[in-house]
Amino acid sequence: RIASVEELKTQFKTDGELIKFKKKAIIYREEDHSNNIYLLEKGLIKCHKIDAEGKELITGLCNKGDFFGFYSFRDSIPYGETTTAIEGGRAYRISRPHFMEIFNQNFRKPDLHL
Repeated sequence: RIASVEELKTQFKTDGELIKFKKKAIIYREEDHSNNIYLLEKGLIKCHKIDAEGKELITGLCNKGDFFGFYSFRDSIPYGETTTAIEGGRAYRISRPHFMEIFNQNFRKPDLHL
């Protein structure tokens, strides 16, 4: 049973797919379906949107140990932003359905599955 965020991170490292990326690589794009959740192992990621005039709006930064890419418990809705590597690194990726299995087995009461 997972009892802490650190144990959840360990589960990501055990179950997740390790992906590597170079500086300026796009991890996912705004409007892609949110099929995965990520744990940043190394590097720096910016979350951003492009407005109607083509200007970039940075909505967040992710550092080592941060989760990103989670938008909905129930549905594979489109990502609301693009994520781009500011520096090269690696992240663990778990599918949203697999994450929901982990969540339901560890954090919810048995009669309240999402």
